[in-house]
Amino acid sequence: MRAPAATITTILVACLAAFSLSACAPPAPEPSPTPTGFASEEEAFAAAEETYRAYVDAANAARDGVADADPWSLLSGEALEEERAAMTAIEESGRRLDGPIVIESISPDWWTPEEASMFVCLNLESARVLDSTGRDITPPTRSDRNLLEVRLTSRDREGLTVSRSVLRSEEC
Repeated sequence: MRAPAATITTILVACLAAFSLSACAPPAPEPSPTPTGFASEEEAFAAAEETYRAYVDAANAARDGVADADPWSLLSGEALEEERAAMTAIEESGRRLDGPIVIESISPDWWTPEEASMFVCLNLESARVLDSTGRDITPPTRSDRNLLEVRLTSRDREGLTVSRSVLRSEEC
């Protein structure tokens, strides 16, 4: 009969010891920030989305004539080169873009401490191509929605820049 009491006592002592050790243990450590300053993938994608939304807002504002709008400051690498080439071609042809581009959705793709990639669905419904006289020459076959794969790159703890943007589909 003593065995069951000894077993219960042993279990109680073990449970109390485990409880007291866990109560005295230091709290779990906070995640360490990565070289970009992000402590988690969620934080990295939140910053990537914020940066891309800021870029689209600045590009829309620049098209609206806002003097201090600077979408260029949010671009780097391939994205900066391609955007400059596109804007030069548009200006040389006497055309211009008019109307806002709207982000419909953003979906995370992959992340490293230095980069984040996401899929962005852009609504182009209100954006028009105008000729030098202001006439709408938007191709009637142009899709109103585009799916882009957008890569953002860390800028030495100063935030992110859009470094690449590739059209993946004319539907999203």
